Amino acid sequence: MRSAATMVAGIVGGAVMTAQVPWHLDQCASICAMSSDPVSWRSIAALVVVLAIPAALLTAVLVWTLGIRPAPTHEAAVHAALGEAAHAGVVRAALIGLRDGAAVAAAAYAISGSLHVAQETSHGWEPFTTFTDLWTTRAIEAVLLTLVLAAAHALAVWRPQRSPAARLREDAEPLPPARFGRGARAAAGIGAAAVGVIVGLALTTDQGGAAAVVAAGVAYAVAWVAAIGLVLGAVLPWARTLAPRFVALAAGLADGAGAPRLAAVLAARASSPTRATGRAVMAVGAIAFTLAAWLVVPTGVQQSDRLAMTLMVGAEAPDLATEISAIAGVDRVVVGEVMGRDDGTRPVVALDPSDLAGVDEDLARALETHPDAVVSSATSMDDVQSDAIAPDGIVPMVHSSESYVNAADVDGRGQGAAYLVYVEAGAARDAISMAVADLDVGEASWASSSFRYSDEPGTWQGFMPVTLTLALLLAPLALGAVRAGGRDAAMLAALGVESRIVRHALVIESAVVASVAVAAGAAAGVGTRMAMSGLGAARRSLGGVLVDSYPALMLESVPWVHVIAWAGVIFSVFVAVTAVAASAIHLDTPAEALRDGEVAR
Repeated sequence: MRSAATMVAGIVGGAVMTAQVPWHLDQCASICAMSSDPVSWRSIAALVVVLAIPAALLTAVLVWTLGIRPAPTHEAAVHAALGEAAHAGVVRAALIGLRDGAAVAAAAYAISGSLHVAQETSHGWEPFTTFTDLWTTRAIEAVLLTLVLAAAHALAVWRPQRSPAARLREDAEPLPPARFGRGARAAAGIGAAAVGVIVGLALTTDQGGAAAVVAAGVAYAVAWVAAIGLVLGAVLPWARTLAPRFVALAAGLADGAGAPRLAAVLAARASSPTRATGRAVMAVGAIAFTLAAWLVVPTGVQQSDRLAMTLMVGAEAPDLATEISAIAGVDRVVVGEVMGRDDGTRPVVALDPSDLAGVDEDLARALETHPDAVVSSATSMDDVQSDAIAPDGIVPMVHSSESYVNAADVDGRGQGAAYLVYVEAGAARDAISMAVADLDVGEASWASSSFRYSDEPGTWQGFMPVTLTLALLLAPLALGAVRAGGRDAAMLAALGVESRIVRHALVIESAVVASVAVAAGAAAGVGTRMAMSGLGAARRSLGGVLVDSYPALMLESVPWVHVIAWAGVIFSVFVAVTAVAASAIHLDTPAEALRDGEVAR
């Protein structure tokens, strides 16, 4: 399978390098041509560390790919007869992988580089003038790709090969029953204690001191570890025992649909589940749990997408509201006072909620509902309190570097003016922001500006890299399940069952197993995410962060559409890899496998 491994490596390397081509040059300002930091050994080491996990995953996949159809045994016998030592065979395989890796890495680098230059020239840029650091990044990735393929070839030759008899003996062992063992009980007890600490502190302490905040933070981390242990020790093993029952249900449905032979194969598979199937349920469920628990929607006040920037200037500056309003594309300018800048706290902008009507309803509603609180992304009252502001709490805010307070709750004058610039729908945000930033602020002692972009990072960012990573993780699991199931299926084929039906049964079984694993893992992940979001809000309440409704916050923290979509991606990738593997697998009977093993020896 040398050609297959080379193709997989080339596809992965090409996809990663092509994804880094600056496809958005048509929306790029002068920042695209800004010189990047010079390449140093530290930056190279940091990039290698970041790419280490994907490289390890790709190596494992390539080793599995090379082992799907091992090299003919007579080839190894010839080299051994010529006096070649075992380590020499490993070196020879590594050199083969190094040569193949260098070829595909160079091709991927050349193709992605050509696309980079084509993007530059087609958008009016000189070649090699935008995002120059990407050339170095892709070169490092090419070197890593070459080393990965060389390592995979060496490992495929070096790793000890189990005999067919050992594989049969392992697969013949029954799956262990699901028990709520000591580890799961310990995780449940530790998690309950951690939850009790956080909830107890939140209920008994209005705004906790440093000791209470630290204790809640430690308990929060312990609760995360306990939740993961409970899922891996109880939920997924329970799902592993359910998978054969659903395969039997699929057999009944096939029989009712008029496919008795397919039903017989599925029934046979359900009655003798392999350990490879159990490992697939555990691994696929763990991946689904990880994604569902990791995806989160930030809860809090969301500022309007029409806010392009905020300009803050000292009290000596002239009134800039008229000039800003005259810029084409500006819809409204909301003027507030900057408070608390001189005493070291983060600037807080005092606003009249009525000025926000029609352009920023969420922020206006928060200021009206909590007139004595600060709307901020801060997590501690110490960050927002000042001589002029003494809030009762913090209303959480999302994606904002500024904090806001109702002007009616402010005593004294501020240190300057703040201009919130709201633009019309479809306006050129970058051009407007640059025009505002270039305004003359006169004799102002200070000035600062912050920009807000409409394309805030979300849960869809990095869709292709995550999908590629999922494919790398799921491919070995699917291949292992198919190879283990193929030995049993070969016996049915030897008894006269059509190969087509056997292959269809393998795919249907994988679909059932994947659906059970994904459903269990995703459900556990969603439950964990909701629980941890509620505990996180209770922990933040010790710093003064207000929570209107814990159940609403827990429900809003789950990106339901994205969880369902990623669950579908996991299911589709696993079934697709299984279908490809089932179509290519050789249905050798156990006796034939044993005979081949004896011949090899």
